[in-house]
Amino acid sequence: MPKGIKMTEVTWVEIKEAFEKNWPVVIPLGAASKEHGLHLPMNTDFLQAEYWADYIVENYEVVVAPTMPDNYYPAFKAYAGSSSLSRETSCDYFVQKCEGWYQQGAQKFYVLNMGISTSKPLQDAKDILDKKGILFEYLDLSFLDKDKRITNIMQQKLGTHADEIETSIMLYIHPEVVHLEKATPEEHAGPGPLTPDPHADPEKYTVSLTGAWGNPTLATAEKGKIAINVMKERIDTELNSLLAD
Repeated sequence: MPKGIKMTEVTWVEIKEAFEKNWPVVIPLGAASKEHGLHLPMNTDFLQAEYWADYIVENYEVVVAPTMPDNYYPAFKAYAGSSSLSRETSCDYFVQKCEGWYQQGAQKFYVLNMGISTSKPLQDAKDILDKKGILFEYLDLSFLDKDKRITNIMQQKLGTHADEIETSIMLYIHPEVVHLEKATPEEHAGPGPLTPDPHADPEKYTVSLTGAWGNPTLATAEKGKIAINVMKERIDTELNSLLAD
């Protein structure tokens, strides 16, 4: 029996009762249409967000909101199907959502963030909501690149997108969608954003013919399990802290 509830699966009365119990609102955030190279689907971030949403609803007394499929992803717009909302719009989405639920009785909010660039509008939203007395926190995935348990298993030279680690995570949680035979190393240094244009100005762009940045050919499910456990530890710590406030 799950400890929490998903908004999409219950009635408004059950949500109201959860708000009255001071259950936090967890907002999964994962792009449903963002390029992830040739070996991962466009909804890779969305699948990861849903994976963690399922874990959280099973283990915590929380209200899980519908997964947000769009946000601030400016580095990938050169690849067909990828899109990005503005930083301001992305921030405003969270401010309006949380203000509305706050008026209905919700007191705490946590964004299950599966992006890197998204941390910018999320911090903007936190600054605004903090001033209104609304508790708002989010997962910042930049910690993965600094955790020794990750750096010790990482063999690629550089990369953070559809790379060795992200591909390993997907091999562990959704191996059926990974096509490792199509993976190609893309370890070109550059300032970003990514571009498939091999003639792009290297002072302005990072060239990636496939859309990946890193070396996904080095991915394994075993590495993915390690990364998942590291993420689980961080998510558990942050949720327990939120619940204790």
